[in-house]
Amino acid sequence: MKKLKSYFEHTEKAVEADERFKYVMAIALDPRSGYREGIIRCITSREGNVQIRGYIDRSVLHKVRSDSLEHFNIGNRLSIKNESEIIDQLGGKDWDFIGLEDPEI
Repeated sequence: MKKLKSYFEHTEKAVEADERFKYVMAIALDPRSGYREGIIRCITSREGNVQIRGYIDRSVLHKVRSDSLEHFNIGNRLSIKNESEIIDQLGGKDWDFIGLEDPEI
């Protein structure tokens, strides 16, 4: 007996990295927008090796938007009021900050 899927499997990526980024991941959609707007983590640099202690990704957060819920477009960088001041308070000037999703914060 053939098992039926209880969901629609999308055959393509929902977000394609463009010329600005090689990798994008971790999209979070806003239910207040009908899941048509949100933010995404865009990797600006990657160091390391997945076989040896993994990667260190440096990233920024960008806005995403869609009209179809099947493909999202990456927009402008997410602007957070007083972002630099808050980061400086958390880690200081000597801190190696890798992005707002830095596990240290």
